Amino acid sequence: MSRITEALEIAGFPEDAKAYFEEIYLTIEANEEQYRHLLASEAYYYEKGDYAAELKLLAEKTGLHLYTVEMLHLLFCIERLKVIYQERGYSEFLLKETMADLRYKLEECKVVHGIWGTFVFWWFKRFYECKTFKLGRLEFEWEELEFDYNETLKKGAHVINCHIPSAGPLHPELVEQALAQAYEFYGFAERGEVMPVVCESWLLYPPHYELFAW
Repeated sequence: MSRITEALEIAGFPEDAKAYFEEIYLTIEANEEQYRHLLASEAYYYEKGDYAAELKLLAEKTGLHLYTVEMLHLLFCIERLKVIYQERGYSEFLLKETMADLRYKLEECKVVHGIWGTFVFWWFKRFYECKTFKLGRLEFEWEELEFDYNETLKKGAHVINCHIPSAGPLHPELVEQALAQAYEFYGFAERGEVMPVVCESWLLYPPHYELFAW
């Protein structure tokens, strides 16, 4: 076992990807200079610093693609994130559900670029800051509304922003179940309030109606 073995299990990576990341991690760990960059990237990710520069240096010194190095960094950071979840009273199940997004983006990168990694590294900071959580089929986070919505909600109001991960079919019942979980998780049920939800997705892009109408 290595430092990232549990992280690979938590994220639910396929077996070939697990073996690949274990191999490159052990190679980096055995190299003092390279490992120092990985440690620095983790520290800077949580404590404010130029983690991106450390990862670029690590990619240069290892010859690995930056997308691969960035995914390795995210796996490496799960150990500390697990502690943060425990301190905040979040379940290990919630951690596994939320970190599954690493697998979704890993598989997208493999399809699009032919390599194990992620080409949307910027996307994940919100997950490691405990701002975004996966509840059932969907992902949710608090957000300030960027526009007035009729007379109901004004710009700046706090709403729940909903993300649709590439995690399979989007059946109506799964959406309803996810919204019900969010209603409980964010305290709306306890307060007896209506939960305002916003969603921005290419799935809602109007021209797609014409594309798929046939």
